[in-house]
Amino acid sequence: MDPQRAALLQQLGEAYLRAPSRMPFFIGLGHEDVVPDTYILTKGDFKARGAKVEPGFISALHKGPEIVEPKGVLFVPQRRKALAEWLTSPEDPLLGRVMANRLWVGHFGEGIVRTPNDFGRQGEPPTHPELLDWLATEFAEQGWSIKKMHRLIMLSSVYRASSVADETALKVDPDNRLLSRMPRRRLDADSLRDTLLATSGALNLKMGGVGVIPPLTKEEILAARFPNLWPPNPDPAEHNRRSVYLQMKRSLTLPLLQIFDAPDSATSCPRRERSTVAPQALALMNGEFAVAQSEKFAERIKKAAGETLEAQVETGFKMAFGRPPSAGERVTALDYLKRNSLARLGLLLFNMNEFVYVD
Repeated sequence: MDPQRAALLQQLGEAYLRAPSRMPFFIGLGHEDVVPDTYILTKGDFKARGAKVEPGFISALHKGPEIVEPKGVLFVPQRRKALAEWLTSPEDPLLGRVMANRLWVGHFGEGIVRTPNDFGRQGEPPTHPELLDWLATEFAEQGWSIKKMHRLIMLSSVYRASSVADETALKVDPDNRLLSRMPRRRLDADSLRDTLLATSGALNLKMGGVGVIPPLTKEEILAARFPNLWPPNPDPAEHNRRSVYLQMKRSLTLPLLQIFDAPDSATSCPRRERSTVAPQALALMNGEFAVAQSEKFAERIKKAAGETLEAQVETGFKMAFGRPPSAGERVTALDYLKRNSLARLGLLLFNMNEFVYVD
């Protein structure tokens, strides 16, 4: 890239980040012309007009109600409204079933239908069809409230079940398709980053605003194709915003998220995949982000527990895991702390399975 052009692009990016927040606005839809007629195009050629067609529904799925629109005058088309009413109609429960299944995937890692993007003949049948239909019905009756569905699922006995399976369950249900236990799963990339920030006390809970660009390490800048297109936000506090506010580029994903299986932003992601590879352990043990958060975690522990090593171990476990250490863990952690810094102990806690996995 031409150096002058690269410098100008970087200046534009930095100016955009320094710009004041936009005023609240709304989007309105209006029509200045009569809605044009639509024709079937023979072989896709826009010059070869075939029969004239009116707005309607995909008859292979559901005939749907007739859409009546005035002719030859300016009007607001009723097509989007008709589509929304058709999708949420009690006669067509597909939307409710698909959405309820996606919410289930988010909590359990696998859906009642294990092909969330395909409810057709090529997809897998539901393992619990009656449960899926009941969830879809509840979703509609609760006013399509996602928050109420989250509460409903998380208060269920299957969600609160132990992830430790007995021998009988492992024999009868080895893949946990019958929900004989709560599946043990690793935090996804976004949740792991947010958990590191929350545990260290550095998480910025500010809501809204433009996307945040955190700083990259020297190695990451060298690996980037166009590093000048990645200007970090000038406010350091913005770097610790929740991962949902991070600005994503298709050409460069934040490396920590990429290592922990962040989805490709260029394609549809029906569910988060989870792998176990060596770079993940290296990122948590030696990565600049994890090391920086362990140092902040040490400051937080010392502020709450003082200089007593026993109190520091107790406080560190409670902050990281929400529980005190067991007798064996206390002895091991104290011995480690006597030979290493408090920040190293925090890094050790970050690398324990209990920190990364949801039981």
